[in-house]
Formats: sequence, C-alpha cells, structure tokens
Amino acid sequence: MIRLFTFCFSILYCSVLQAQSLYSTIQRDRPEYKTVRPEKIIATNIFYGSSGKKIERSIMLFEAGMLAQVERYDKDDKLIFKLTCTNDTIHRRRLSSYSEHLTSIGINKETTVFEYDSKGFLIKEIYQDAYRTMYQYADIVNNENGDPVKFTLYDKSGSPFGTECAEYLYDQNKYVKTAYHPDGRKLLTDTATLNFENGSKFPKEGVTYNEHGDALTSTTKQFNGTEVNYDYEYNYDSFGNCTEMRIFEVTIKSNGKRKRKADRIFKKEYTYQ
Repeated sequence: MIRLFTFCFSILYCSVLQAQSLYSTIQRDRPEYKTVRPEKIIATNIFYGSSGKKIERSIMLFEAGMLAQVERYDKDDKLIFKLTCTNDTIHRRRLSSYSEHLTSIGINKETTVFEYDSKGFLIKEIYQDAYRTMYQYADIVNNENGDPVKFTLYDKSGSPFGTECAEYLYDQNKYVKTAYHPDGRKLLTDTATLNFENGSKFPKEGVTYNEHGDALTSTTKQFNGTEVNYDYEYNYDSFGNCTEMRIFEVTIKSNGKRKRKADRIFKKEYTYQ
C-alpha cells in the first residue's frame, strides 16, 4: 500500500518508538506537517478491523518546526507513551530523546543520544536504560548526501547484532536495503520508498494524485498474490496542511462496480503561532 507520509502518521510512530534500524534513521526527521510550521498538533487515528473500531490520540509539540514532545493516549484517554526531544534548532539536529512507555509490568524509560560528524551527518545512536547506562549502540556510515548507507547495531560489549546497508536510487525515489547476519551472511534484500512526500513526482502505475501531491488511489499486492485497492479522501486547512485523511478498502465486483469499506481515518488539529 502507498504509505502517505505527507500526512506523516507513520513517521510519528517511527519517531516515538525510537526503532533501532536503518529505516527509522532514514525517516526519523521527516516533518509532521506539509506547509506552515505548527506549534502543536493533536492527532486522532481511527482504525477499523474485525474486532471493531480502535482509536488512538497523540499530542505533538514543536520548536522551530522540530518535534519537541509527543504524548500518546489509549482508547480510554490514558497516557501510555511520552517522548521528549532535545534539539539543536539552529543546525536542525536532534541531540537526544527521552521516552517513557507504559507496559504491563510498569514504565519503561529509555534515552537515545545522537552524535554527528563535522558535516552534521548522524554517525552514532547510543541507547540507554532508565539509569542512563548504555545497553546498545549503532554506528552509521553515510554517503555524500548524508543518507545512511550502513547501519550496524551492537550490544554494550561491542558485539554486533547485524548490519543493514542501503543503495540509493535517487532517480526513482527508492533505496535498496540489504540485511546481513553478524557473520556476514545476507539475510534479505528489499526495496523501499525513500521520500513519501515526493511520491507524486515519481508516480507508480495504478496510483493517482491530487493537486496537493497526495495519493487518491492505490493498489497493493498481498503475500498470497491477491491485489487490494484503496481510495483516499482529504481535507486541508487554509495553509494547505492536511486535517483529515480517510482510507477506504475497495472491492471491485465482477460487474465492475466498486464497493468501499472504511479502513482508517487520520485527523489532525493544528495550532499555529
């Protein structure tokens, strides 16, 4: 399926979960807005599934357009996750992030520290537990554009968990990711979209876009080979930031008629300076 990162909800979860991977490093600093910088965003995500409707709510605060804080709430409006970022807004760098995640056994607290080289490229991520003791770290090698081409995760003693490498196809807005076992064995290779905001500049077959560059239709192929079709509807505020995205799963009958079923609704309320 076309992941609509112009609306940035997937980026939010990539950011707040502080996932340790090449993908999270590539996507981490994608903006949560499309045009004018907000001070605050309240995001409400509604998912429709076999077990019914699921609602999640998040509050995001920004400083100079950079994500500064995230609070995520469950269906009962209980705070289940909080992320606080320390940023260098002049050089546009995230220096560290501190998270508190409510789990079934208590609150899991973690800190991630980011290190940069003289060019401002991210070269290291250090993961610390509740006592600020390092338990893992990642070394990152970048190309001349500052995009990571190698991401290696280590335990606290310096033993590698594995490595992910990326080859960039900028003319196609894609990158090829290859994962390796610590012993050097190739585990898998996959191709992914580099910048979802530029999707309309690199249109895919079966995908149409509106004047804002957001997808209106898409088709995805499941693992079993079947194809699933999706429709998208949007609302925007006066600045051109998307305030609502509705996703419908579409079934095409033998007579050619299309039947739509609600799949997800993403809403955002923006507060500007």
